Amino acid sequence: MSALLIMLAIITFTYLVVEKESTTLSSELQKQAVALADNLAASTASYIIVKDYTSLESILLRAARFPSISDIQVSNDKGQLLADVTRTDSGEATVRYDRKAATPPRTMSREIMIEDGAMTVWQPVVLGDLVGWFRIRYTLNRIAVIKTQIWHYNLLVGTIVALVAILLYSFYLRKPFRVIEQSTKFADELDVNFGQQIPVNQNYDELNRLTCALNRTSQNLAAKNDALNQKIKEQQDLTDELELRVLERTAELSVARDEAINANRSKSEFLANMSHEIRTPLTAVIGFAESLLDSSHSMEERIDSIHRIIQAGNHLLRIINEILDLSKIEANRLDIECISFSLVDVCRDLYSLIKLQSSEKGLSFKIMFENTVPQEIQSDPVRLKKILLNLCNNAIKFTNEGNVLVKVSCDFSAEQLTVKVIDSGIGLTQEQMSKLFQPFSQADASTTRRYGGTGLGLHLSKQLAEKLGGSLSVDSTPEVGSCFTLTIGTGSLSGINVLTGSPDFEHLEMSSATRTRQVRLRGRVLLVEDNKDNQRLVSILLKRMGLEFQVANNGEEAIAVACRQDFDAVLMDVQMPVMDGLTATRLLRQQGYVGPVIALTANAMQQEKRECIEAGCDDVCTKPIDHDSFGMVLSRYLDRAQTPDSAEGPPIVSSLLAEEPELVDLIREFVDRLPVMLQNIEKRYEENNIDALRHEVHTLKGTGGNFGYTELFDITKRIEFEIVARNMDTVGELIGALAAIIKRIQKGVAAIQVKSTVHSFPCKS
Repeated sequence: MSALLIMLAIITFTYLVVEKESTTLSSELQKQAVALADNLAASTASYIIVKDYTSLESILLRAARFPSISDIQVSNDKGQLLADVTRTDSGEATVRYDRKAATPPRTMSREIMIEDGAMTVWQPVVLGDLVGWFRIRYTLNRIAVIKTQIWHYNLLVGTIVALVAILLYSFYLRKPFRVIEQSTKFADELDVNFGQQIPVNQNYDELNRLTCALNRTSQNLAAKNDALNQKIKEQQDLTDELELRVLERTAELSVARDEAINANRSKSEFLANMSHEIRTPLTAVIGFAESLLDSSHSMEERIDSIHRIIQAGNHLLRIINEILDLSKIEANRLDIECISFSLVDVCRDLYSLIKLQSSEKGLSFKIMFENTVPQEIQSDPVRLKKILLNLCNNAIKFTNEGNVLVKVSCDFSAEQLTVKVIDSGIGLTQEQMSKLFQPFSQADASTTRRYGGTGLGLHLSKQLAEKLGGSLSVDSTPEVGSCFTLTIGTGSLSGINVLTGSPDFEHLEMSSATRTRQVRLRGRVLLVEDNKDNQRLVSILLKRMGLEFQVANNGEEAIAVACRQDFDAVLMDVQMPVMDGLTATRLLRQQGYVGPVIALTANAMQQEKRECIEAGCDDVCTKPIDHDSFGMVLSRYLDRAQTPDSAEGPPIVSSLLAEEPELVDLIREFVDRLPVMLQNIEKRYEENNIDALRHEVHTLKGTGGNFGYTELFDITKRIEFEIVARNMDTVGELIGALAAIIKRIQKGVAAIQVKSTVHSFPCKS
């Protein structure tokens, strides 16, 4: 009976192990399949669009080497087969041309189907719109083989264990069990029959030792009273030791009190320093804003004042963000992402942001990759960039001459990225380094007076580095320079492409996350905001995007307006009087509003964002509003508007002709010169000759206005403004719009010429 129970238990255990292992293997295979499908879709979207079948087949051949893959097909959005790779019986991947494309799912989402011993993954390839489909088929033979092996192994082991158990019980365990039963009964009665002895069985050594131990226990019960007295004495000794520890702890608390006083003094110094750091950019904001009211200032001076206001505002925002991040870390509420991103993109943005500062101080700034580094790592790119910017800004701040060098290396075996920021600055002593990473402190008070700063940057950077699975340390020599070493975890580097050598960051553009571009949209938006200044700011942004909008002052007004009118989107402030934004959003959803609701909130923590989404919001924009991020969010939910500056518009006629038609020949001569003037403007733009370009545009602006072409005057005025602001990408777009307006002016002159000809030479009857 025991053997049967053992066999039944082993069979049950085997079944559970097989099912768990099968589920685990199937889940792992699905995760690998999804990851491979995402990577293939991301890496081949451009090849599908440009119909680069050779590159598609090359990528599929490499992908088909993964275990368990039987075949991969790629088809376009119309279901036409673009590439087909199959693994042969020998395990080699080969391209096939004799099969038709399988029919993709009707939905545009990924689908995983398991049937007939195979798993099929359908992955849409989307680049704005659907451009194609991937179908990846996996064979499940490996899972079946593993299940069979586990069954055989466990059944064999179970049979052997059952046989061994039967033999042991038959030959060795029956008699010892009887002896154990007698000993157990003796032990139960020991508290009333202590002093008695149990017969010793000489046949089994282990049982012999057990009975001897029971006998000794019986004999030792009489000595328990002495042991109890001894325990009382030991307790008294512990009491004396506790009193001694209390005295020691009191001394420690006295030291802690002194440290707390010092910490409080440091915080007071920090608050005084913080007051200075906040008042300084506020002074710049107020001063330069007041200077804009001075009508004697030139356009260059006004734009320079605006840039300085923006710079001071961003500096003030960085200080606030540092304080908020520190409070989040202390409250253990700092959210850390772990996503794949390009290491080159982060370094490219770092170079673009730091190069200007280093050039202004006459310092050399370089970023160098040592040996080989991965193209992509898995971490938090925003936090990493924040640490690097802080280290590089400090290096430039404390370096008066020489260079700042950033060295990037990677330990692939330990999956650790190392970034060293080396400068030839003032350096640090051992005492300064010992308190460098403490909050609310800098190297010393003279450093604060000379260089400024809040004393939070390095402490925050060290905390962030530890959150990213690494550390931050420093090695420095006074009057020689410092080397800050940052390490972070990279995540798995398996299958990641590597870079050899350092990119030329001098000629690389900034990543798409840093570049800006004006977005023009179409639609009608309801802006729900109680603050008048914020209403005006968001209204300006909406007008710039070409959107119609209506303003509501609180959630109650928003519900009333939304019930009477149709809106393509709702911008909902979260904190408002009368009715807050989250309550208003819930009521809108209950009343059947299905359009997008975008929350506007000054709370940047993930918990608050989740509350907005749970209330029914589709997206969240944080305050202060970043123009580019705001445009990107709105573009997800609203259609893009066509460019209004188009050569297909109506002809443009000079306003002078209505009053002085005799100027038609003079106007025609001016219009005939416009193509040459446009050509000169385009040439100066291509040469990047800013001064000559502005001169050409300014000349065209004046003559265009004089000849009664308001559209020409307006567009050249915009171009001149963007030239002064050094927004050259926008200048290029506006030059294209200028060319379209010139074509419409030429159409207007041609129409005037036709009418003049008909009037001068009427048809004779």
